[in-house]
Amino acid sequence: FPSYRAFVYGLADHYIGVKQNSKALDLLEKYLLIYPKDPNLYDLMAKAYANLGKILLQHENLAEAFYYRYNLREAISSMDMAVRSRDGNFYEKSRVEARLKE
Repeated sequence: FPSYRAFVYGLADHYIGVKQNSKALDLLEKYLLIYPKDPNLYDLMAKAYANLGKILLQHENLAEAFYYRYNLREAISSMDMAVRSRDGNFYEKSRVEARLKE
């Protein structure tokens, strides 16, 4: 079961639904190492970060999901929102700005 992405999506969504966002993020980060171009994983990451109130990380992950769905306009728009967000540390902002330039 652990290697089935549908199972991972459901488990992460369950964790998010019961407000265990850090568990969901740990699971999703692990699977992003295996499937780095899976937009569904980024969507779930965005939901978890939204629940935690981390706007920069939410928009960064939404942008990645749009990018891997070949929706560049929305990806750029979401990265722009991430850059303009008021949260996030220097490292996170720098990473988002560098990704936006790509």
